[in-house]
Amino acid sequence: MHVLLIEDDDLVASGLVSGLEMIGAVWFGISRGLAPLERLSREVSRRSPTMLTPVAIGSAPAELQPVVAMLNGLLARVNDAIQREQNFASQAAHELRTPLTAIKTNLQVAVRQAPEATQALDQAQAGIQRLQRIIEQLLMLARAERTGPQSDAQAATETVIHQAMMDLPERNRIRVEMIPSLPPLPPLPLPQPLASAALRNLLENALSHGTSSDTVELRVQHTIDAIVMTVTNQAADSPKPDPGYSDGLGLTIVRAITERFGARFEFRHPEDGRVQAVIAWPT
Repeated sequence: MHVLLIEDDDLVASGLVSGLEMIGAVWFGISRGLAPLERLSREVSRRSPTMLTPVAIGSAPAELQPVVAMLNGLLARVNDAIQREQNFASQAAHELRTPLTAIKTNLQVAVRQAPEATQALDQAQAGIQRLQRIIEQLLMLARAERTGPQSDAQAATETVIHQAMMDLPERNRIRVEMIPSLPPLPPLPLPQPLASAALRNLLENALSHGTSSDTVELRVQHTIDAIVMTVTNQAADSPKPDPGYSDGLGLTIVRAITERFGARFEFRHPEDGRVQAVIAWPT
């Protein structure tokens, strides 16, 4: 009887080993079969919204290849649609430049020939200048969308600040107080015109929506992993619930540029009634 019990125990142990080996084989087969799907999931999850290049996961089983092909086809169609929209905006802006320049020239001639109509003509010129500014902003937005973080361009921070200041009208430039920063400042990871446009638009937003008598403060700081540009203005007394978040093409361009190049853009509201627009460029 004792020997039989030993034999029964051996049979049970052998069955358990066989069962574990079978479970291990099944688990290995399932894991190996799902590996391409897991690679596809990781590839899609780590992509940014602007990364529309085809998905590549290496060798994929025949069952998964149609899914990858359909996904790549969708990415290609989305990319083509975006490119068409960007090209349309750029071409439309370029086409509008020429007639606006001609109208502006004719208005200048009319001012000299009809002094009595100076006020009306000045208002017309101001409208033309505003339209030209909008067109330049549209072109800048199209450029920001076309230029991605894969670009190797870098911009000297001092040049970015200088150009942004020089692009402001003289009457606005003198209202900006630059807080000196400790040199040297590392370069920014994007083309200089885009970086200057982002900073200029923040300055213009602060100058437009702050009090007309107060200065706008521009502070640039170099932290461990970023260059932080802070534009501070005193909030106007007008009944605007959130002056910092005023909508407009300028801030749309700032958001497009910062998102495209991995920068953080936010508004802060200190207790003293000021508004701070902050861009943290990664270094």
